[in-house]
Amino acid sequence: MKVAFLVFGSRGDVQPYVAMAKELIDRGIPALMFAQKPFQNWIESEGIEFSLIPGDLSHDVSQPEMIKAILSGDMRPFMPLFYDKHRIGKTLFHILDTVQADKSISLIVTATSLGFISPYIYHYSNVPTCTVHLIPTGQPTSQIPSLMIPVNLPFGLSHRIQSVIMNPIVVKPITTHFQTLDFSHYTLTQPKNPNPPPLKSFPKYYSFSHNILPRPTDWPSDIPGGGSILFKNRATTDTLSPRTQSFLDNGSEPVYIGFGSMPADLSTNYPAFINDVIKHSPADTRFIVFSRNMSNSRDILTESGKSLHAQWDGTKRVLVVGSEPHHVLFPRCKVIVHHGGAGTTAEAARAGKVQVVCPFGFDQTLWARVVVERGVGVFVGYFREL
Repeated sequence: MKVAFLVFGSRGDVQPYVAMAKELIDRGIPALMFAQKPFQNWIESEGIEFSLIPGDLSHDVSQPEMIKAILSGDMRPFMPLFYDKHRIGKTLFHILDTVQADKSISLIVTATSLGFISPYIYHYSNVPTCTVHLIPTGQPTSQIPSLMIPVNLPFGLSHRIQSVIMNPIVVKPITTHFQTLDFSHYTLTQPKNPNPPPLKSFPKYYSFSHNILPRPTDWPSDIPGGGSILFKNRATTDTLSPRTQSFLDNGSEPVYIGFGSMPADLSTNYPAFINDVIKHSPADTRFIVFSRNMSNSRDILTESGKSLHAQWDGTKRVLVVGSEPHHVLFPRCKVIVHHGGAGTTAEAARAGKVQVVCPFGFDQTLWARVVVERGVGVFVGYFREL
């Protein structure tokens, strides 16, 4: 028995599935992860089998049209890049080829963003497939607004309207493209029926903390869900870099500033932005500033990060970091300033720290509002407004 995961997105999107795969391995169940190249070293370092799928989101989000879309909140330019039908078609074929060659794969778990291809994976591989959602999307409710229509409407109308809008933009072009592909050398689950079963017939699981966002009471009782999927606090294996550990050990608790994979450094004069924050803070306030990267590298990869590092290196006030495990770092910080990603929000809440949220868009606006509603932080406005 082996469980395979199909993941896509930023590091924050991928990490919960890595945590799931790692837990399975710890329980004696092998795991495989279909993911893009930037995550290979990290995934393999966790002892998880890696299988490369096409594309590089870290490159995509660095393109001018993508940066403009992320900052403006206009997702129309974003969708063709994120949901490239040819790339997703190649991904589907790669998964089917892998399953055909590895008969030990007995379950495929898809991430939220690619859940809609689950019927095709199952239809042409006969391997059970399910989707684990990290955000409350795809299931109508009148108690949580949809990502595109951020207002609560009766009968879950905001979610239903979003589905009507998104289907012709995202799903339909890809499924139409699938109809032009040759699947003849794969085994059909239903030979007499050329069409995959409907998506609604596939199991789904919602993973977000009900302490942060209560489960909607108007969801059907047969929809399973639980808490946020986070790494265990593996103190013996997950450690901070020596320079970060030294910085924390030799001064007061710092303020953490990090915007995940969001292109803050490409859309602004990021060093000037950070320096302005420092200038307007009390002189004894210390900072750890994250330099964006998509992988698990602790190297400072961006030019803005290198500039800040050169300016503040050797001081006891500001430390610029490439990547550190949030579940180890956040408990050592005073305040967490972040973009409102689901994983970052959950880790900051688990650490019991005040959150200052500056979303870019997507589901980040939802988590920013939830942070305020739960009384654990503030929503200071969209990053583009700061």
